[in-house]
Amino acid sequence: MKTTNQRQAVAATILLFNSATAQSEGVLNIEYLPNTRGYERTIGAGYYQFNDDGFGFYGNAQTTLKKRQPMYQNLTVSSFGDPVTERYKDLNVGDVGITKKISPGVGVYAGLGYASVTGEAQKRDPLQILGNNGTYYVKDPQNDKSGANFNAGIIVLSQHLAFNLGYHSITRSAYFGIGVRL
Repeated sequence: MKTTNQRQAVAATILLFNSATAQSEGVLNIEYLPNTRGYERTIGAGYYQFNDDGFGFYGNAQTTLKKRQPMYQNLTVSSFGDPVTERYKDLNVGDVGITKKISPGVGVYAGLGYASVTGEAQKRDPLQILGNNGTYYVKDPQNDKSGANFNAGIIVLSQHLAFNLGYHSITRSAYFGIGVRL
């Protein structure tokens, strides 16, 4: 049987949660990072929760969707002496952090996450033995990179929509988003 103190603690927690969620709103975004600084474009999503009085939270994730074929896992950039014609950096990133509403129509956010960058190289086989018309892909480890990502941005809120301008430190570039207010 629960004691009076335990019942009061549970009641206070429920009351606090209900009051926080009653004064909060969410934004669900689709986010896009264009080709920039050698990184391939990404697509992703984010959820941003804003409290009218205090801080909220957010989480977002973006990934490069392009898969290059044929990919030869066992070959390297220097295999067969075929020239590298293009280099790519594919990105997977996820972030979490805090939000703050600075006016009824504007919110800001900042947080940390983890990013993984995978390098790939396009090669050209002049004899056209490998790949489609001599074009094939290999891993490019010199462009691999993983680590912490600082993420920050601003969200402008209209009556039903939200417009997001964010920044990833791993790519040192901006991304854009559009979403709906929930």
